[in-house]
Parts: sequence; structure tokens; C-alpha cells
Amino acid sequence: MKTVPLLLAIALLAAGAAAFGQTSTIQGPGGGFVFDASTHSVRALIGMPGASYLGAPVVSGVALAAVAPDGKKALVAGADGVELISDLNSPSASRRRLPDVITNPDRLLWSADAASAVVFSAAAKQLQFLQDAGAGLTPGRPCDLSSLPPDLVLLAAEASAGIAAVGAVSEGKLTVYLVREAAAPRSAIVIGSPVAPAVFGDNGTVLYVADPASSSLWILRNLDGDIQAGTLFEFPGAWKEPVALALDAGGKFLYAADAGRRSLQVYDLESRRPGAELELDGPPSSLEPFSPSAFLLNARRQGREPILLLQTSPKLGIFFIPSGE
Repeated sequence: MKTVPLLLAIALLAAGAAAFGQTSTIQGPGGGFVFDASTHSVRALIGMPGASYLGAPVVSGVALAAVAPDGKKALVAGADGVELISDLNSPSASRRRLPDVITNPDRLLWSADAASAVVFSAAAKQLQFLQDAGAGLTPGRPCDLSSLPPDLVLLAAEASAGIAAVGAVSEGKLTVYLVREAAAPRSAIVIGSPVAPAVFGDNGTVLYVADPASSSLWILRNLDGDIQAGTLFEFPGAWKEPVALALDAGGKFLYAADAGRRSLQVYDLESRRPGAELELDGPPSSLEPFSPSAFLLNARRQGREPILLLQTSPKLGIFFIPSGE
């Protein structure tokens, strides 16, 4: 997938930054690691800012992996189960299997502070929180999702708070369930579309859900009690196929990746108004944390497509990293 042409990208980013009083830039990371699904490996980012590329694998033969936002460690899943690599600069020496973790997961997600994680398996209908109590990640008791309808999808998780949002489609609508350890899944809201990305805010105390059927952004509060649901935005035609939501570190801006519009949209949660819309040549597929201030826009890319990242701080920007040297 390609980004927008460079001059157009700069113009779009400058317009968006002006709306929020920021200065934008096109640049690149100075290093890190990402999971490359096409090669079943974790690969290093090589090079200086603005001239980075995806290097050789440091871990190979994994079906699924998630690099922590601190860029130092990763969870990997393979034939031997789920393993923790605590130092990606020395993966062989720091790799250990995590016992009692559910097998064949579909998703592995880290918390923003890289101290906890979530393991999810749609096939097994299980979800599990992994917490670091000082001696490394320790798995909790798996959450049983067998009472929910089929075709489950993990919409969002706040691993540090021990809460996740799982969606199940029935009759063309999506029911969002809140999942906690040692508690039955709880229905939170029904969305009029089978696709509804979500993200937790305020340390898992609120949940934002995008409903493309009504072009609404819902906010759910009081998640531990009588759930209160209301809309923050209602923009007719604003979304075609939103695939992911994310929040900046301060919780002020919400980012929506829309595969149908082939764009990244920015919303100011304080003023409740839309900001920049950054157009892309191809559809985004994710907003997975890369660092505390950057997100992978196409974590599910295929083949030799470049890595596309959104940087939110200190300057708003989009950049891509070639998949080969």
C-alpha cells in the first residue's frame, strides 16, 4: 500500500495541524521492531529518521506477534504456545514460554505502559489478561465467552484495567460486550452495523464506539455500574468502513482509520468537532500502538507493502517505511 503523494500529504498534514495549532512533518522512526505477518517474523527497523527501512528478522517462525509500545519486548505465538521475549535485542536469551496461556490466539494486545497484555481466541471463545506483578507477565484465569453468539471479534482492550470489549454479530447488528476476569460477559450496546471499532479511554473507565450505520461516535460511561451511553458526534456520511480507533496519549484527540474512505480522520474530543482528514492511496487496516506517540496504520499489510505509521506527538505526521533494504 502506498501513502498519498508527498506534496499532497504535506498539504493535508499542514491543514490538519493548523486546525489544532500544531506543526506537522513527514519523518521516520529511529528504530524499533514490528511483526511482519507476511514473513511470520519480528523484524527490526533500521536507519535514521526519514530514511528507515525494515530489516532482517530477529525472531522467525511465529504465527502471531505483538511488540510492546516500549519497543523492547514482544509476545509471540507459535507451535509451542505463547512466549514472552523480554529483550528484542537479545531474543534468544530472553525468550520464555508462558504457561497456562490460551493457545492459538487471534489477537495479542499490550497495554500502553507495556506492563500488561490481553490474549484473545475467537475459535476457543476465550480471553485472558496477563499482568506484571513484578515478576514478569502472569496469566490470569481465562474468561469464558462460550455463552456469546458465534463470530466473535476483539474490539478493544485496556489490559492494565482488566477490561475488554468483544463484539458479536447477529442479524446484521453488532452487540458489544464488556469482559472482565471472573465475571460473566455483559452486554453494553447494540450498534446498527456489523462493523464498529472501539477504544477505551480514561484508563478503561469509558469506551468509545464508532457506528458507521448512523455515522455516530458513541461514548459509554459508568462501565462498572448502570452503563450510560450517549453520542459525541453525529456526522452523516462521515464514515464508510471504519476499521480502528485510537486516542492520543493525552486523551484529547481521537483517530479513526476508515478503509472505505481510505483515510485517517482526526476528532477533537474536547470541542467535539472534526479536524483533519488525511487521505491515503490504499485502505488502512489498524491503529495498533507502535510507541506512546505513534500507531501502525496497516499492521495487517500484505507482502512487501511498506509500513505506514501515524505520529501524533510532538508533531502530527504520517510516514512510511519500505519493507526491504
